[in-house]
Amino acid sequence: MEAYANNYTGHAKIDRLLFISKAPTGQDLELQALKLAVDELKNTNNTALYRDIINRISTRSGPEYSYDSAWVDDIDRRFIQKQETLDSELTVARSTLVKESIREGHARFGDLLYSRGEIVEAFRQYLRTRDYCTTPQQTVEMCINVVKCALEMKNYLHVNTYVQKAEAFPTGAIDPEALGKLRAAQGVAYLAQGKYEPAAKSFTSLPADLGSSFANVLSAGDVATYGTLCALATMDRREVSLRVVNSGTFRDLLNQAPVEVRDAANDYFGSRYGTALMALERLRPVLMLDPYMADHVEALLSAVRAQAVTQYTRPFTTLDLVAMASAFHTDEASLEQELVTLIASKQISGRIDTHSKALLSHKEDARSATYRAAITAAEHYLRSTKTMLLRAGMMRFDLIRRPAAGERPDRPERPERGEGPRSGALPRGERGEGSGRRHHRGGGGGGGGGEGKSQKDRGGAGSGSRSRHDNDAAKPNTSVSMLAE
Repeated sequence: MEAYANNYTGHAKIDRLLFISKAPTGQDLELQALKLAVDELKNTNNTALYRDIINRISTRSGPEYSYDSAWVDDIDRRFIQKQETLDSELTVARSTLVKESIREGHARFGDLLYSRGEIVEAFRQYLRTRDYCTTPQQTVEMCINVVKCALEMKNYLHVNTYVQKAEAFPTGAIDPEALGKLRAAQGVAYLAQGKYEPAAKSFTSLPADLGSSFANVLSAGDVATYGTLCALATMDRREVSLRVVNSGTFRDLLNQAPVEVRDAANDYFGSRYGTALMALERLRPVLMLDPYMADHVEALLSAVRAQAVTQYTRPFTTLDLVAMASAFHTDEASLEQELVTLIASKQISGRIDTHSKALLSHKEDARSATYRAAITAAEHYLRSTKTMLLRAGMMRFDLIRRPAAGERPDRPERPERGEGPRSGALPRGERGEGSGRRHHRGGGGGGGGGEGKSQKDRGGAGSGSRSRHDNDAAKPNTSVSMLAE
C-alpha cells in the first residue's frame, strides 16, 4: 500500500487512498489507507478533511492518530493570515493595472485554495488569470491549473476545451513536458466518458516522459496502463505496434507500468492472445482500486477480448474451434457463444459449422474486388465525360433555354394578386392579342387606343415569333442529330 501511494503526491495521493478505503478490501486495508491519507493531509491546509478522517479511525487507531487540535488551529490561523495578505496584494495590483501582478495574485490565491481543498474556488481563481496572460507559457500554465481542477470536479468539457486552447499554439512555443501533462489529462477525460479510442490516441501521443512531474494528478505508470488497455480494446496489431510496443516515448512509460501491462502488450503484438488476456485478468484486482479505471474495467477487458478473438480469426478461412478454444484457455461452448455475438455485431464475417466444429469465414477475393473497383471507376469516368461533352455541345449550338425578359430563372410564373392559377395559359412572350387586351385598362381615348395598338403590335410580334417557332419545329433538328452522331 505504501509503495503504491508513494507514486503520487498531494491531492492524487489522498484521493486514491480514500478511494481504496471505500472499496470492499477489508478493514485492515481500509485502516492502512486512511492512516496514510492522514499523514499526507498534514502537508496541506485541508483541515476539514483531516477532521473527517480522524473521526472515522479514532476508535481503531493508536494515540499517534488522535485528533491534533494544535495543528488544526495553527493551520487555520495561518490560512486566514495568508488569505488576507493575498487579498490586499491583489487589491493593490488591480489599482496599478499591471497585468503580470494581477495574474500572479490570482494564481497564488488559486494555489492557496487548492491546498485547502476548495477546488471550485481555486478553479475560479485560475480562470481569472486567463485575461492577464501575455505569453504562451503563461497561457499553458493557466490551462494546466484549470485542467487539474476540472478533473477533480469531473468537468470533462472544460478539460477538453483548455487542452485544445493550449494546443493551438505552435509546437515550439509549448514545453513538451507541459504538453504531455495536458494530453494525459485529456486522455483521462475521454476515458471517464467511455471514449476509449480517443483516449488511447491521447495517452500514446505524449511528446515526452512525464516522470514524476504530474504526480499530483497521474503517475507515468497510470498513463502507460490506461493507454495500453484503451489501445488493445480499440486498435489492431499494426496500430498497437506503432503506438504502444515500438513507440519510443510510450515504451519508456510502459517500463514504469505493472509487469502485467507490459506482458499483455507484448503478447498481443506477438499474437499470443490467450496469454495476453490472462495477464490482464491478473491485473483486474489492481484496476478495481483505481478511481479512474474502476468503472471501466469490465467494459475494457471485454472489448480487449473481442478484439483479440477478431484478430485471431482474421488470417483464416476455416478455423478449428477446438484449437481456438485451447488457445484462448476456454471451453468450446463459451467460445462458440462469443463468436455468435461477434458475427451478429458484424465484427467477424463468417458462419459456424456446429457439426464439424469449425468457423467458416467469408473472405472476398482481393483480385475480384480490385477488378470491380476499377470497372466502377471507369464507368464513373465515362459517365462524367459524356455529361461534359453533352453540355459543351448544347452550349455550342445554343440549345440552352434562357428565361424571357422579366422572368425569374428556374422559378414558375406566379399569378397576379387576386387571380388563381390558369390552366392552359401560354408562356410569357408567346401570348397573342389576348395578352395585350388583358393589360389594357381604361377602354377608349387617344392614350388608350395607342396603348391598345402597342399591345396589339406586340401581340402580332408574339404571333410571328410563334409562327417562326412552329416552322423551326417542322424542320429536322440538325444540331441534335449531330450530337447524336
